[in-house]
Amino acid sequence: MAEIPALIATVSGTTSNTYGTEAECLAYMRIRPGGQEWLDKDPADRRGSLLFATILIEREVFWGLKEDSAQALQFPRVPGTSGVIPTAIKHAQFEQALDLVTGDYADRVSFVDTQELGVREMRNERTTVRMVPASNSGALPAWKLSTTARSLIAPYMDATLMVARA
Repeated sequence: MAEIPALIATVSGTTSNTYGTEAECLAYMRIRPGGQEWLDKDPADRRGSLLFATILIEREVFWGLKEDSAQALQFPRVPGTSGVIPTAIKHAQFEQALDLVTGDYADRVSFVDTQELGVREMRNERTTVRMVPASNSGALPAWKLSTTARSLIAPYMDATLMVARA
């Protein structure tokens, strides 16, 4: 099994792969009701979930432009969040990561959705999420994010480009 990469949370970094750090996430989960399930997980599982949560959030369409066109992640953005990652974006990542480790994410993703996207296996006590092949440019539908993560990122989304799914 491949080693899970380290989290790189450099603001505007060209190699950043996460919005929040492991320490920030641990602090958040310690005060969040239901966060104990996250704290009980293996650190590598938590790191992998944080990375995948970032991937899911990165597939959304946000208002404004990246602060630096060379930065790896969507935030910070201009106008509005120059030089910082909004706390709500970090919290959305943490909420989505928790959703991944508790199995709620897999409950929302149907077998057909995963097959169309190239995901061949999903399991964590109940499911494993394997990465979508890089050759697949299809994005997971927006409603696949947890309700909490979606509500946290909603103020930053570009409503003019949103598409609803019936």
